[in-house]
Amino acid sequence: MSAPSTSIRTEFLMTLHAPLDPPQVVNSELEIYNVAPGGWVKGPKIQGKIIAPAGDWFRTMPDGSFKLDVRMSIRADDESIIFVTYGGRMALSEDAARRAASGKALGSADVHCMISPTFETASKK
Repeated sequence: MSAPSTSIRTEFLMTLHAPLDPPQVVNSELEIYNVAPGGWVKGPKIQGKIIAPAGDWFRTMPDGSFKLDVRMSIRADDESIIFVTYGGRMALSEDAARRAASGKALGSADVHCMISPTFETASKK
């Protein structure tokens, strides 16, 4: 009898670039970021522009990581609209957190995320 096993398949869909406006600081644990104009996604499966409304809700957790609640709309290259939501966790080094707080852009090496995205669209593509 073989032991039960679990496997997870992943597939690269896209790179996401979402410039953020300065946050709305609700309190010491919650910040809300509007996605500024100029955001985009590029990849073998999805290409397009991030359109309003789009935003990130970051809740600081006791360990210093962030709980994410992200919602955005993408206008794909075929003009379809894709609604994307994801929750998860994000961690930044102290240096990356300082740079982000001063308004500097962060790269993929600065941000460590674990997310679970959902995509909704009427597009057949």
